[in-house]
Amino acid sequence: MMDNPSAWAPCQERLGLLAQNRGTLGMLEPAQVRAARALIGWRQEDLSRASGVGTATIQRIEKSEGAVGGYVSTLVRIQAAFEQAGVIFIEGDESAGIGLRLARQNKRRRA
Repeated sequence: MMDNPSAWAPCQERLGLLAQNRGTLGMLEPAQVRAARALIGWRQEDLSRASGVGTATIQRIEKSEGAVGGYVSTLVRIQAAFEQAGVIFIEGDESAGIGLRLARQNKRRRA
């Protein structure tokens, strides 16, 4: 997916939005990354392949407590890989916490 320049367009668009609205758009939480992998049956290596992010970085992110540090572009790439696989991320608000679910049309695939 990431070898195709046109596949980067959604990532680049989201990265631009995140850069403009850093405080207003939610960022992935480590629990969401772990849960998304479990939901679609991916190993860390599968996520690494699909996102172009190193396995060691994914391990570090998943072990984090609270907000994930590092490059925003890394989180965008991870989220884009999950979204391509049919995962929808749900931001928390004052009445409910963060979460995720599968898209109605199940687009799950092995990385």
